[in-house]
Amino acid sequence: MSNPGAGSNGRRQRLVVGLTVALALAAAAYAVYWFIDGRFHISTDDAYVAGNRVAVMTEVPGTVTEIMVDSTDAVRAGQPLVKLDQASARIALGRAEAELAIAVRRAQDLFGEIPALRAQKRSAVAALWQARRNWTRAKRLFRGRALARARLEQAHTDLIEAAAHASETAAKLAQTQDLVHGTQVNDHPSVLAAEAAVRQAYITLDRKTVRAPVSGYVAKRSVELGEEVVPGRPLMIIVPLADVWVDANFKERELRDIRIGQPARVTADWYGGSVVFHGHVAGIDPGSGSAFSLLPPENASGNWIKVVQRVPVRIAIDASALNQHPLRIGLSTEVSISIRHLAGTTLARHPPSEPRYRTDIYEGLLRRANKLVKRIVLANLLPARH
Repeated sequence: MSNPGAGSNGRRQRLVVGLTVALALAAAAYAVYWFIDGRFHISTDDAYVAGNRVAVMTEVPGTVTEIMVDSTDAVRAGQPLVKLDQASARIALGRAEAELAIAVRRAQDLFGEIPALRAQKRSAVAALWQARRNWTRAKRLFRGRALARARLEQAHTDLIEAAAHASETAAKLAQTQDLVHGTQVNDHPSVLAAEAAVRQAYITLDRKTVRAPVSGYVAKRSVELGEEVVPGRPLMIIVPLADVWVDANFKERELRDIRIGQPARVTADWYGGSVVFHGHVAGIDPGSGSAFSLLPPENASGNWIKVVQRVPVRIAIDASALNQHPLRIGLSTEVSISIRHLAGTTLARHPPSEPRYRTDIYEGLLRRANKLVKRIVLANLLPARH
């Protein structure tokens, strides 16, 4: 007679043996993986997408008349975002242009006065020489009783007046020469000051249009139509999503083998594990996150509890992956760094040879202002003085 319990126990034993073998194989496989590759990776899920948040501000005060973009809109560098009322700026520019024209004409008049003053000085010197001769002759005639005292006194008065006129003419010539010494009309100080005023007024008028300093996406628009805005107050934020990175916060004990340049893999909760971003360690922050917090801990106080610190590690992501799968700043990610190669450094050795970030939206502004200045100067120069 068969025993049903014996069959059940046999199946149970085979199941236990099978599970034991499976677990042993899995453990062996993981041990092999850890020894070959796993021990050369460290990972953290305390990692978030970071990026530049460019605050758009006006450089001149004014009243908002137009808003060209709104939150989530894409913008290009140099694109107009906000326009301010330009009436007062246009009036100021017109006044500066008129003052430059007057300065050019006055400076040219100064140069034109010098030849006339030199002629006046020669005439005054000649008159003084003649007055001296008349005075000498009058004295001789007066001693011979051939000239009345009144004529003698008149000759003396004429000499004094001629000397004063000659001195005044010489002083005026010297003063005018000092005003133009070492200069021409184009570089006379009064003309240069007026030119600077025109450039400033032109730039102020141009900056009544607030432009995007970088390409990206608009966020947190806070400016409204009719609002009086002032320099220093953000009107909106532009986030250039083409240049984001990941700040991975590793525990301090995990940092000993992290080096700049080591490859890294990043997955984002937004896309899940099916999309892997490749990158590398771009740098390690010079302090822990708590050290730069608004209220850093006071570890020297009496109530002290040791807390494992985390230090942000910047992970640069390949641009090609970002083009295919854009990320947003603040997204949660998981980062894994390969620490197989330890040849790199933990600190940057040299400062950057070129700017990390730059904008060229202001290039050409001064050149256009200089063209306006040149046009005004040439229009107010006499043809003979070019």
